[in-house]
Amino acid sequence: MMKCGILEKKRGGVNDRTIGCYQEQLFPDDFKQSDPNSEEHQNQRGWSAEYMLREAKPKDYQEQIFGGYEAAFHAGKTVLDIASGQALGIIQLATRFPNTSFIGADILYEHERVVFPGKPGVQLTKADWRVLRTISDHSVDTILSLQGIGMWGMPGQSVRHSTTQEDGEKIIAALTRVAKSGAVVRIDGHPDFLYEKMNEKIWEVVHYEHVFIARKR
Repeated sequence: MMKCGILEKKRGGVNDRTIGCYQEQLFPDDFKQSDPNSEEHQNQRGWSAEYMLREAKPKDYQEQIFGGYEAAFHAGKTVLDIASGQALGIIQLATRFPNTSFIGADILYEHERVVFPGKPGVQLTKADWRVLRTISDHSVDTILSLQGIGMWGMPGQSVRHSTTQEDGEKIIAALTRVAKSGAVVRIDGHPDFLYEKMNEKIWEVVHYEHVFIARKR
């Protein structure tokens, strides 16, 4: 547990992904996917400085769905990372985008803190992704979840964590409530429930490789 007051958590499964993982796994329309069998990747395994600081390589042709990577973190926007865990990725992203607000929400954090959308930097708060109680209505421009909602929150996705259709519907309702008009959601994996249940009158949904992308109308 870190003592600086930035992060206080209980033990449990956490997201410990770095900026490179966020780029590759949530923005495949802009970044190349690294080969896990390559010598470069093998040399960067573990908690080395090279691994921590590695960033993904941009594609030669960037498709930039709904504005892509740069638009997601544009100055003045509020980014919500659901199941942010150790918050390594958003802390690194905040250094790249210093005029952007980053909010990390995780059920394993110890304290529900008041957060301030639009305030630059990183804020962390305890929050259940079925409710997102600490996040105000229509306050978020970008919603990310890496190895969170897609892996553990959707019915039928996880063999180790049982979720119900009601849980999935609550997550969708929470995402819809906190998202501004025009907000973009990016979730890794193949969350079929989201594809089936996200209301097309409210959300424009895109199928792209291994990431679920949607924009609120």
